[in-house]
Amino acid sequence: MDPQQLGNPGGGSQQSARSSQYARFGADVLSRMEKVPSELLALTYGSLITQLMEDLHSDTQQMNDALDRMGEQMGARLVDEFLAKTQNIVTSFPLCCQDFPDLCEIIATVGFKMYLGVAAEVANVSEKSCDFILRENPLSEFVEIPAELQSGGLWYSNILAGAVRGALAAVGVRTRVYFVEDVTRDDNDITRIACELIEYMVDEFDD
Repeated sequence: MDPQQLGNPGGGSQQSARSSQYARFGADVLSRMEKVPSELLALTYGSLITQLMEDLHSDTQQMNDALDRMGEQMGARLVDEFLAKTQNIVTSFPLCCQDFPDLCEIIATVGFKMYLGVAAEVANVSEKSCDFILRENPLSEFVEIPAELQSGGLWYSNILAGAVRGALAAVGVRTRVYFVEDVTRDDNDITRIACELIEYMVDEFDD
């Protein structure tokens, strides 16, 4: 099915109800998954950043690019697991994910919850863009970014942007995903990731 040709038939109240239901589904799926302690996740990710600093000589642009590529590969690999574990959503809401705003809601309330342990909020939603907002970012726990890396433009959690883009590309949705705010920067108190729809690549999946 081509998401461009299908509208959101439920209106605002139905969308709100679905959003709440998606959040419950996400919590239910998470409760049945093996959990990684947030402290371990933060420390493991911190070790990755430290290694990149050494390998790339603290070049922030190269670090951002490397994190984005890692995330893209990770997102593409996680899609099959995500689809298998969220089959109950498709069963309960057969018209879900038929437009971009609804797809963003699924990613925020279910995807982030499953793989990061916290749900994201969706803001600035349109038919072709949205922002994902994290009030808590487990990757950035215990983290203080040196001033030179902040001023150099490091997006500490850039792996998340790559993961969203990679997962969407794997199901035929081409997007531009990038950081707008990161709580590890002194002038930011939230993590905000922008997601912009470029095209639906449905022809590539036709028989």
